[in-house]
Amino acid sequence: MPNHSVAQRYADALFQVAEAQGNLDKVDQDLAAIAQILSDHPDLTRLWESAVVSTEDKKSIVKQLFEGKIEPITYNTLLLMFDKQRGGSIGQVQHAFRERYNAFRKRLKVTVRTVLPMASDETEELRRVLAQATAREIEMEATIDPDLIGGIVVKVGDKVIDNSLRGRLEALARTLA
Repeated sequence: MPNHSVAQRYADALFQVAEAQGNLDKVDQDLAAIAQILSDHPDLTRLWESAVVSTEDKKSIVKQLFEGKIEPITYNTLLLMFDKQRGGSIGQVQHAFRERYNAFRKRLKVTVRTVLPMASDETEELRRVLAQATAREIEMEATIDPDLIGGIVVKVGDKVIDNSLRGRLEALARTLA
């Protein structure tokens, strides 16, 4: 099981070096691409987390997939993680790096759930309002959730703004109980 504090330390170190080298954007893109590959290929994730597969075999796969295709600092970090038996933490390193990167770039990830897809003008208006309220650039992820019945649920950081019909009905039920 990956250790979050270890992943945070790798992410912090990688961030500091990438910032010093002036390639934060590229390293962030590299990590996002690696995370997408792992998401698309769960067998690769299991292989990288396996105690049965040797470190050299794991590093060989990293070399085949990424050598010359990603920033050297990203590539070397991957190899180091496997040397230190931390290959299973790559997804968490990417997540921790992205959080720090977004804070540095003054970006905020927002998740929006609606029953039906929002029109592009509605999405842009919500993005504008959130950007104005938070003084941050908004990175929005919209999902469809038919269980909401109607309305919208917006998650900004740790805060959830539930303006859905389902949320209102549940609040009414709690009040009446």
